[in-house]
Amino acid sequence: MKKTLFEELKKDLSLRQLSFKQVAAFIILVMIVMVFVFFGYSSKNSIGMGSAAEVNGVILSQADYQREYARLEQMYSSVFKSLGNSMGQQGFLKSQAMESLISQELNFQASVDLGVRVSDAEILESITQEVDAFKDAGRFQRERYEAVLKANHWSPAEFEKQVRKEKSVQHMRRLFEYGMGPSQLQLAQEQLMASVQKNIGYLSWNTDEYAQMRNLADSVVNAELQKPEFKTRVEAEFDARKASLMQPEKVKARHILIKINPEDPGSEKNAKIKIEDVKKQLGEKQDFVKLAKKYSEDMGTKDKGGDLGYFSKGQMVPEFEKSAFELNKGEMSEIIKTQYGYHILQVTDKQGAISPNFSEWEKKIAKDLVVKDEYEKNIKELEDLLVAKQGDQAEALLSKWGFNKWTETGLFSLADKQAGQIKSEYIKQAAWGLTVNQKWPQKLYREENRIYVLKFLEEKQITPAVTQSELKAQLTQTQAGAVSSVFVKELQNDSEIQKNSALLGSPL
Repeated sequence: MKKTLFEELKKDLSLRQLSFKQVAAFIILVMIVMVFVFFGYSSKNSIGMGSAAEVNGVILSQADYQREYARLEQMYSSVFKSLGNSMGQQGFLKSQAMESLISQELNFQASVDLGVRVSDAEILESITQEVDAFKDAGRFQRERYEAVLKANHWSPAEFEKQVRKEKSVQHMRRLFEYGMGPSQLQLAQEQLMASVQKNIGYLSWNTDEYAQMRNLADSVVNAELQKPEFKTRVEAEFDARKASLMQPEKVKARHILIKINPEDPGSEKNAKIKIEDVKKQLGEKQDFVKLAKKYSEDMGTKDKGGDLGYFSKGQMVPEFEKSAFELNKGEMSEIIKTQYGYHILQVTDKQGAISPNFSEWEKKIAKDLVVKDEYEKNIKELEDLLVAKQGDQAEALLSKWGFNKWTETGLFSLADKQAGQIKSEYIKQAAWGLTVNQKWPQKLYREENRIYVLKFLEEKQITPAVTQSELKAQLTQTQAGAVSSVFVKELQNDSEIQKNSALLGSPL
């Protein structure tokens, strides 16, 4: 597939009158190029034995994998520092390091296939001019170069091969970005969108909010219930809701918890001793509430004597729930072990399941149906007014419903992430499309379970926050990344890739 893809790209570029070298601009992922950062001359990381992965027959060493892990660890250090250290973060870094290493190799192999070459002069300039770690007083020093490489477990030949590989991918990246630059028309459109701000008014609601707002008189509901067809609808709706209206069996209980610390090997033994002592005191008829306040380590219930309130099945962990529902009112459990630690519980009350009664729910369901019918009729009328470009009449109808407090987005441009409090990109685009000549949209907008009505309020010309050259660079990177990621995914699917799964699961 890869050969065929290259040939199609060559053919396409020839039609565009571009050189074959520029084919790279359409296919290579914007790389995260490895920055040569060294932490002094210490040998902090050991070199692993064997391979980290194999890509189309090329072995990637564990040493390269560990260097990539160290680079990503430094890059993410500020983020992880704020979140605290965890095994999940190590797993993330291991996975990212492996994928980055494989992507680098795939990109390099593609660059070789496409004829990209790096001269020896470029390698020499990169080593002697671009890496400060190899310099002393601003001048390249061969002895320092070799010492730094030795401290980082690299021979000059290995390092120079890596530099050649990364330089090759850099060339491909620059060609790729060149080929994916925005057209003048697109750039002009983006500048226009960034130089105009709009303020849009909006109303938003869901069916529940509409129902709460609509305070129907009892007389309206009663009148509908006198109609046999409507009464039949109410009965059918009750039958449909019956299972959800059922009140399940409930237990009210209190408990005493002694926690187990999974990171402390001796914690479980000590917790067992403590809970057995509490159990002994309870057996001597001491007050459960007082002992809970004294010994329980559940901070949420300790001061309430361990009171958990009422709960139904499915709300507690299985071991705890089983005991609670088997005990009778007033009975106390044996010692129960759960993922949280050791418990003793006491059932203080029990309620059996309660089936819903139609007479208790008749008026509530009837009101729901009346509001539902009215809502659907009103929404249809509102949509018809908007389609007919009768925005003023639509606003009057909304006011009649009680929707007259419009929220303003405040001035925003299409380049902004969101319009005021509207987080939906779909609604933001619709809002920005309104103008002084088209103040109302010709439709309602729906996002998830909410409805939005929009109206134009204000437009203002501004100076864009970014220059034309900055905007061009941003668009180039965005478009390059989008197209190239598709190609790299195809390369991955067409390549023979094996990973050392044991390495991913081992500590570094």
